[in-house]
Amino acid sequence: MRKNIINLLLSLSGLCILALMVVWAGPSKIWDASKKADLILTTSGTLVFASHLFVRSLRWHVMLKTVRNEIKLREFIPVYLLNFMVSNITPGRSGEVLAPLLMKRHVGSSTGMGFSVVLVDRILDTLFIVGTGILGFIYYILFTSLPTSINIIFYTAIAVLMAMVGAMVMVAIWQKGTLVFLTACTNLFFRKRQKQLLEGLGTFYDGLKTVKKVMPILVVYVILSWLLFAISYFLRVRAILSFPFWPIMSCWIISMCIGMASFIPGGLGSSQASFAYLISVAGGDFAQATAAAILAKFVAMIVIFMFGLGSLFWIRRRKTLI
Repeated sequence: MRKNIINLLLSLSGLCILALMVVWAGPSKIWDASKKADLILTTSGTLVFASHLFVRSLRWHVMLKTVRNEIKLREFIPVYLLNFMVSNITPGRSGEVLAPLLMKRHVGSSTGMGFSVVLVDRILDTLFIVGTGILGFIYYILFTSLPTSINIIFYTAIAVLMAMVGAMVMVAIWQKGTLVFLTACTNLFFRKRQKQLLEGLGTFYDGLKTVKKVMPILVVYVILSWLLFAISYFLRVRAILSFPFWPIMSCWIISMCIGMASFIPGGLGSSQASFAYLISVAGGDFAQATAAAILAKFVAMIVIFMFGLGSLFWIRRRKTLI
């Protein structure tokens, strides 16, 4: 019950941020900018986004096939798309804890392997986001004239992200040291959750060992999925906002980091507000940037819900037929 209330409050705060953005930019200006959206770019961005979801599902599928080779892709994709929809409406994608149960029920994988797949995939995603986030912050600082206070915040963010990269690399390569460190920390601060955290870490290492032989192709899928995601976002934004590629990409990756830090489901509001502000500081129009960010977000959510609800219908229908 408490989690549902927190989830609702976070979602409402995201909607409030969106509403404030619209009021600040001017509803009439946003509407005028939206009416001029390029349909070809919007459609292209939508199709590329759908392709990105397919490649993301391949990442999970290739990991699961290391322990259960008979899992069919056409049966697995609906399970992944349903889980992806759920994860996008929960804080920090916490809804992904349901993924192992969905996979066990509908494709026959073990719960332990399901958790391993989720953890390994999340670590790879986080590592990619943090790494590109550092580059995004550096690019923005170098090519934009910022107030001293913002510069200090951005340099601090770079330091934090670099520390996160170092920590994740150490966790991945030094199992014994990580277990000792986590045990010591949980003894001091999180004793009640010590068993759960240590089990989660053990599951991650088990999964890492299992998928080690498919890691090269997995890394290729990770890079390809993020490349498609970036291209789709640029096309959706460029449908309204006339701005160069690299500034849009740097503002996008920074706003995505801010959205993750806000813990609002899907970064709703926080990502769009930060993107529009960063674009305006870089010399773009705030109203156009707001309209572009909102369009990009809601097009993505429509696709996610369309595929997610369609997958739910397909899974239930298939279960009934069986």
